[in-house]
Amino acid sequence: MRYRITTTAGEVIEVNSPTKFPDPSEIKQIEEPIIDATVITREEYLGGILKLLEEKRGSRRSSNTWARARDALTYELP
Repeated sequence: MRYRITTTAGEVIEVNSPTKFPDPSEIKQIEEPIIDATVITREEYLGGILKLLEEKRGSRRSSNTWARARDALTYELP
């Protein structure tokens, strides 16, 4: 994963780990990759999957219940 950092001096750098970020006083803006993920699962696994998506800073966009106890979740994830 690459983060794009704009420094207060206007320089744009890319780093692949938060440990390699410049000093916080030198950071003007941080951008990170975002995906839209759709997860289709059986009802009995829904609780564990929801917990995982929330732990990973996911943001729920929609959820639908399909036939035969299947659920479709759409999340935005970093």
